[in-house]
Amino acid sequence: MSAEDIMKGALSRYWKICRISSTQVRAVSPANYRSGYEYFPILTAQSFVQETIISHSEDVQTGLLSYFHGKNPTVTPESRADAGLCLRCYVSEPILKACKKIDNLFAGNKSFTYEDLLGFVLNDDGQKLVILDSDRKTQLVLNRDGQAKPTPYQYF
Repeated sequence: MSAEDIMKGALSRYWKICRISSTQVRAVSPANYRSGYEYFPILTAQSFVQETIISHSEDVQTGLLSYFHGKNPTVTPESRADAGLCLRCYVSEPILKACKKIDNLFAGNKSFTYEDLLGFVLNDDGQKLVILDSDRKTQLVLNRDGQAKPTPYQYF
C-alpha cells in the first residue's frame, strides 16, 4: 500500500459518515457481522476536502475548523456548512466506538447493547447543511437558497 493510499484512507474519515442503518449486514463470517450502523460516503464532503481544504491548508482539521467557524469573512455559509459536514463525518466513528466501549464496560447483566445507544447519539444522516450562529450555541440549517434557519432538532 502506497503512502498516497494510506493518506486517502485517513482522509476518507472526513467524507464517510457512520449512520444508523435500518438493515443488518451479515458477511461471510460472524466476525464481520455489523448491526445498527453503516458507513455512507458523502460526495460533497469529499469534494470539499479534496478541492478546498487540501489545496489551502497543511492541516486538514485546522483548515476545516477555520472554515466552519468562519474566521475568514469571505467564507460563505455554504463553505462553513460543508466544513461542518466533514467534521461531523470525522466524529461519527469515535461516537460509534464510544458506544461499543460503554457496551463492553457494562458487559454481563445489562439491559442494553451498543445498538440501543446509537439512536441517542448517532443521529446524523449527513443530509442537512448545518452551521452555528455567532454565539456558537444554536445550530442553523441552510436551506436550498442558502438561508440559515434555526432548527429545533440538534445534531450530535
